[in-house]
Amino acid sequence: MNETVAHKSKSSLTRFVRGAMLTGLETASREIGFDCAALLNETNLSLDWSTHPDMLLPADSVNRLLELGAQRTGWSDFGFRASLARGLPDLGMLTLLLREEATLGDAMGTLAENIHLHGNSTFIQTDAHTPRPIVSFRIATSVAGVQATEFCGCGLVMLIRWLVGPEWNPVAMCFSHSKPAHTTLQQRFYRSELNYDQLISGVIFSRADWNRRISSVPEVLRRRARELIAFEAKGTAPTFEEEVGRVITRLLPEDCCTVESVSAELGIDRRTLSRRLQQKGLSYSSLLNQVRSEIAILQLSGGSLPLTDVAQAVGFSSLSTFSRWFQQSFGCSATRWREDDRHYAVSSRRYTR
Repeated sequence: MNETVAHKSKSSLTRFVRGAMLTGLETASREIGFDCAALLNETNLSLDWSTHPDMLLPADSVNRLLELGAQRTGWSDFGFRASLARGLPDLGMLTLLLREEATLGDAMGTLAENIHLHGNSTFIQTDAHTPRPIVSFRIATSVAGVQATEFCGCGLVMLIRWLVGPEWNPVAMCFSHSKPAHTTLQQRFYRSELNYDQLISGVIFSRADWNRRISSVPEVLRRRARELIAFEAKGTAPTFEEEVGRVITRLLPEDCCTVESVSAELGIDRRTLSRRLQQKGLSYSSLLNQVRSEIAILQLSGGSLPLTDVAQAVGFSSLSTFSRWFQQSFGCSATRWREDDRHYAVSSRRYTR
């Protein structure tokens, strides 16, 4: 299986998640008669996170654990089951702040702006300029697979239902991967249309739900909640390189991701950006390549999007340019990479229950 980016070097961001993410792992494993201890050993993860939810874990190891869980058990919904067993995501003070926002749309914007407080591998973006607003999510990883995406989608909808009530349903759910073998639990949980092989993974809202009020708390109390989250964030502000990576992620699909445009977004000049990255042993090109690789892996893993769409998602206007970059970065063509991943899926008999 294509598990890692072949060219990944020391000059790249280290992705991590909080240990609280794995709270439901043991329960989900036990429900299907599986002992998760072997998975933890295989991915070099200990049970320390069960008593230290704020412990930072390597995102690649966690994502690989979820993928191995699906492979070993034969259940393609393993990641979804783990998220369901975990329950409402533990986002600390941010969870309370979301509850104090005036509308659901405001809460989603605040979530997108502050999700970095709980790890640098989850990206959430909102788009309210369309008739039906959408909140998209992406897990940055160098491990191929779809389990982390399924995990994240479940958690996001749980959080929304906590805000506005358990009766809430999305207009639709979108996933960049193909339809898994098992979707019964997902259909029962989301109670909405499930769309696969999409350009993005996300939750689609009605305009009425987006503007739905979730709190009657006075503005003075909302302001106080924001002050508290700002205080909490002081010690966990994203690093400069993480900020650069987030801007790259946002600008890539718009085909305007140049070092000049990224510098302008950050309010600095190109030389300052290069100098500050160099102080960390990084460069703009290394971060650009890492983000492109993470998105390419996500788009190619478990999905069947046309390569022209994948090329656009990682910021290439032509398929030929994307193909050359992919060959240089991964040591094979994108088509071969996808075929190898599918061959592994069949030969290992995963997702067959």
